[in-house]
Amino acid sequence: MNRYKKLMANSGMIAIGNFGSKLLIYFLIRFYTAYLTPEMYSTADLITQTSKLLMPIMSLGIAEAVFRFALDKENDKREVYSAGLYILGAGSLLLIPVFTVFTVMGLFDGYSYLIVLYVIAANLHGVTTLYIRTKDHFKFFAVQGIINTGTMVVLNILFLAVFKMGVEGYVLSGVIADLFSTFIVFVKEKLWRDIVLPKRIDRNIFRKMLKFSLPMIPTNILWWVTNVSDRYVVKYFEGDFANGLYSVAYKIPSLLVLICSIFIQAWNYSSVKEENEKERKKFFSTVFSAYSAIQFLGSSAIMLVLDILVVMLFDPKFHGAALYIPTLVFSTAFSSLVTFQGSVYTLNKKSMNLLYTAITAALVNVVLNFVLVPNSLFGVKMAGLGAIGAAIATLISYVVVFAVRAINIKKVYPFDMKIGYLVANAVCVGIQCIVATLRPEGYIFYQIPIFIAVIIINLKSLSATFKKLIFKDKKPEMIDN
Repeated sequence: MNRYKKLMANSGMIAIGNFGSKLLIYFLIRFYTAYLTPEMYSTADLITQTSKLLMPIMSLGIAEAVFRFALDKENDKREVYSAGLYILGAGSLLLIPVFTVFTVMGLFDGYSYLIVLYVIAANLHGVTTLYIRTKDHFKFFAVQGIINTGTMVVLNILFLAVFKMGVEGYVLSGVIADLFSTFIVFVKEKLWRDIVLPKRIDRNIFRKMLKFSLPMIPTNILWWVTNVSDRYVVKYFEGDFANGLYSVAYKIPSLLVLICSIFIQAWNYSSVKEENEKERKKFFSTVFSAYSAIQFLGSSAIMLVLDILVVMLFDPKFHGAALYIPTLVFSTAFSSLVTFQGSVYTLNKKSMNLLYTAITAALVNVVLNFVLVPNSLFGVKMAGLGAIGAAIATLISYVVVFAVRAINIKKVYPFDMKIGYLVANAVCVGIQCIVATLRPEGYIFYQIPIFIAVIIINLKSLSATFKKLIFKDKKPEMIDN
């Protein structure tokens, strides 16, 4: 099978499997904003985001290692999965002192226990579902995603609309859905047969996996800082209401995150499976070209129909979030490109490169947050832009780290990123972002020609990729041998 068709087939299955955790958000945004106030949404969002910070720490970053090492032919999949579970269990014990500290300090309005449950459920679900993907069980991966989706929908309706559980119901819906779908996977795949006693696992498996995963802990923490620290800064300087609007504004760019996560998961699998080094680099270049085109075209399209999306998806009390969305959409496009670049490091097991570039992103983001958001800091006058300043800080940090990785990748694993097309796309979408934010009179008519320009810039790349996906390419270098 043509490798491009194979990538799309894998992406399709992964798309269905990710529906519950990503695309579902679009169908429930209106529901959430109707039953949660901006202040409640701010608390619920900070609980889930804090959980995401703790997840790689408590799992020792092992989920990615399970996926990466189980794909290597020289490793026993059962030993890799078992090692991952044992490491996950040991790391989860760290939640005990964390819960104690949060409870004693009175953080998260008495909902500290929800963080513990969220971390355990999400980590277990992540390791288990990543493992079944290494067995090429893409169809069942999709099925468990649908199960996860259905469970979450039912529980959200019950907990929020019927039982009026508010923040608690919002978080518990995800926790129970993850645990239930993990149980289904474990039973259906009979994964108890894949669990090996610790003494029967090659010690080198533990060593190699931890060597790969441990640098991922600070890397993930730093990316959390880049992605989420702005919400804590906004909450501190602007209050829960502003942070609630800012947090819900992230839901619109999550459509681009959905495309990114679906594609990258299938892409990581396909890139590892490709064994011919020369063909792999050509593959990287072709796929990156189409991927970046989709990201910028998607960003432009979202900005064009932004007002329609806000009215359809948000309760009126959240309509003020529209101010922040264009900048967050633009930053998400660069975030997605940075994620693709990260797959180069993952492929070559260069986890330290991931760490160094994550440090760059976090430093730029934190410094700019404190410069752009507050009116003053320690008596020094700052920009005072409020939440829009946080969005700008996020955008700049991703642009900077993209440039740093682009330069570094030329040394680590050079492939053609078609920088000229990227610059043209960035300029057009950047201008559209400014127009969509400032909203001059008749601003929609300024956006239409920009959107058309973005289509023209990316038409060649998308049409070439489409032909490779639909028609069997006759060139030898594009055919699997």
